[in-house]
Amino acid sequence: MAVTHVGAKIGYGALAVVGILTVLSNIWALIGILVAWVLFKGYMMYANQKRDVEIFNADGSRASGSSFQSFDQVWQKFVNRR
Repeated sequence: MAVTHVGAKIGYGALAVVGILTVLSNIWALIGILVAWVLFKGYMMYANQKRDVEIFNADGSRASGSSFQSFDQVWQKFVNRR
């Protein structure tokens, strides 16, 4: 926005100084908001990652299919191991 009057230039300059001082007086709040935003974005990127889940039987062997298909056999292996 261009102004031609000296008074308007001084007024906009004073308004700019007040705005800059207001921003600088709350710089720690702005930094806190920025850090919270970065942490949130980082968490959302971490939370949306796909993870491979491995299911193990009681004897430590890797389960194939559903781990409940042969529960009795797995339970007996576990009991015998104790």
